[in-house]
Amino acid sequence: MSDMGLNASLYQQLRSYADRLDRAIAVLRGNDPVSVKLASAEIAAMLREMSQNSQQNPHARIVWMILKRELPRTTPEGVGIVPGLLASLETGKPGQTDIGKLEQIALTIDRECADAGARMRGRL
Repeated sequence: MSDMGLNASLYQQLRSYADRLDRAIAVLRGNDPVSVKLASAEIAAMLREMSQNSQQNPHARIVWMILKRELPRTTPEGVGIVPGLLASLETGKPGQTDIGKLEQIALTIDRECADAGARMRGRL
């Protein structure tokens, strides 16, 4: 596969995760307890899938490797924020601090997505 194809594939994978995370963050800021609980469960499942060393979802593994490498630039704890975040999300009532951590993860994925897009267009 060409570099352009690899970067296009990476861009598509990252965009998918970023979009899911962005939609969930918007819901978590809302007041509908049912929607918040559903969004919390979706994001918890996504984070759990990424953080497990499973060979079953290579897309999740790629995103996790990117987070391991890039998240420390946003937060000193890096992926160490995930276990506590999972615990909060699984209660169905994440607080503002948890939403902030999710925003840091989303920002990291968005940045890498933008870089993949730039590489795809030959700008990086």
